[in-house]
Amino acid sequence: MTIAFALPTDPTARCFQLIRAARPDPADAAIAPPTVTRALLQRQLGLSQPSVTRLVTALIEAGLVVQDKHLPPSLPSATTPGSRGGRRTATLIPHNPGLVALGAHIGARSTLLLAVDPTGTVLAQRQVNFDVSSTPAADTLEAIGHSLRSLAPPGTRIAGAGVAFSAAVRPDGTVTSSAYGWEEQPALPLLRSYLHKDVGISGGVQALAGCDLLTCTDPITAAAPPCASTLYCYARELISHAWMMGGTVHRPKTGSSPIVYDTLGRGSLFAGTCPVGAHPLSASSILSAARHRGLSAQSVADLARSTKPAARELLDARARLLAEGLSSALDTLDPHRVVLAGEAFTADPLAATRIRGILEADHPEVTLEIAPRGPVHRAATAVALHRLWQDPLSVARRAEEV
Repeated sequence: MTIAFALPTDPTARCFQLIRAARPDPADAAIAPPTVTRALLQRQLGLSQPSVTRLVTALIEAGLVVQDKHLPPSLPSATTPGSRGGRRTATLIPHNPGLVALGAHIGARSTLLLAVDPTGTVLAQRQVNFDVSSTPAADTLEAIGHSLRSLAPPGTRIAGAGVAFSAAVRPDGTVTSSAYGWEEQPALPLLRSYLHKDVGISGGVQALAGCDLLTCTDPITAAAPPCASTLYCYARELISHAWMMGGTVHRPKTGSSPIVYDTLGRGSLFAGTCPVGAHPLSASSILSAARHRGLSAQSVADLARSTKPAARELLDARARLLAEGLSSALDTLDPHRVVLAGEAFTADPLAATRIRGILEADHPEVTLEIAPRGPVHRAATAVALHRLWQDPLSVARRAEEV
């Protein structure tokens, strides 16, 4: 299937989201995760005590959740508000009953394969650096399908599989990309046949937005004002954005990169040196322009560290064009929040600061965030776990042993 990311509606999945999302942030271990109890589930989800008890019991019996009665000092040894005392409140913690989900992100120049547990913790991973356009689509997808299955640890049960593409993904499961050299390739049926199981596929930026949505610790607030709409922007080899509104990620009709970015790039410093098939504002394009100016850089980060004025000129030129394109998107969609993800914003902090400054000057009411590093991991995780996160009990029950 072509994945349509949204906050889960199944009550058990809603409980599981709060429990699994409340874990330490690998990027900032100093921030304590929220402690999840039955009382918190009642308050956050607006459910009755008997309903929460029934849902949590089902998750415990499925092995997806365990109880820990050793509470942090900040929590009282008390019962749920309104109860008559006696039973110590238990912290609810995610648990893995031997499940694994398999995910991949196919980029133009590199592909990430990973196996994750139900919370998204990586169990195994492999990165393969190769140019997708140099190999027929069927051969690429066959290799990825076989490699994904080989990542599953012996004795585990596969609870889902998914692939995210830095390319246009149509609702019928076909993929078109000039960077890949693909034209309406039947990616979905090919992956099904090579993985020997059902698989979900998505555009990379939609998967990133889906991960942002499905790992938030307050899904009720995420779906309601003032966080009702978010524009999630990604810039590396692909320049694109996804729109989140009311707890769902908009699935575009074609999935192709917005024309505004192509139009801006054509009249830029990068137009004459852009590699065939590459986006004019992509990392490949800016590195090609740098080489034509005699600059030695293997990555955007190398270029950002350069002390030569020509390097800064190229980076600033791309930053201005990205800001102009994003500003047009903000004018059209008028979101409450904007998330900037990808190498264009993380590998060059000065460019990110300048883009933020331009957007804040034009749209002072919008909340701007720079997404943490590792967007490819998050996209692959989101497609891998989509089914389990939407329907944990059924998926866990049907998971097949490796």
